[in-house]
Amino acid sequence: MKTEGGVLIGVIALFTVGLFIMAMVGLPTKPGTPAYPVSQELIPVSQEIIIEAKKIRREAAEEFVGDVVKCISPQILPNQNLTAQHVEEYITTTITTCFPPKEKNDPPKWTYEFPCKVKLNESRYILRGEVKFGDIEICKTTIGTGLIIAFVSCRRSTDFIACLTSSVMETDDVKKEIDKPVKL
Repeated sequence: MKTEGGVLIGVIALFTVGLFIMAMVGLPTKPGTPAYPVSQELIPVSQEIIIEAKKIRREAAEEFVGDVVKCISPQILPNQNLTAQHVEEYITTTITTCFPPKEKNDPPKWTYEFPCKVKLNESRYILRGEVKFGDIEICKTTIGTGLIIAFVSCRRSTDFIACLTSSVMETDDVKKEIDKPVKL
């Protein structure tokens, strides 16, 4: 019992000395506190980068959806009655014919990988610090659903293609993909 008490006192003494040393060097002594000082100046910079990264994700998604709609548009007319099957066939054809692999000499801002991935080429974007954008998943069913929903309301629009594109961009699935967190 005497030995156990001595060991316990020794452990408590070492722990107390450790806390004292940590406090002397400026390290946090409370659990969950970062081991480095967080400057309030860094927080807005990180938020700016995250906002800019989401803006880039949105632009890439919008460009992709816009390109799909532009490729489909010669096949569809505002007064045409489309079924879900027609739209799906148009989208499948469009994705396989309008998005061939790009040449390696001039890397594009993004590439499309069948069946659902828009991959951002991170080397094309310059942000402070290293940002991992992640992929944007936009499947043909998401595009098709957005087009079918918007088709009737866009018939009277002065810019049919832009109306269809914005309608697809406003779907919940696309919004969720754009708002996915980026890694700093």
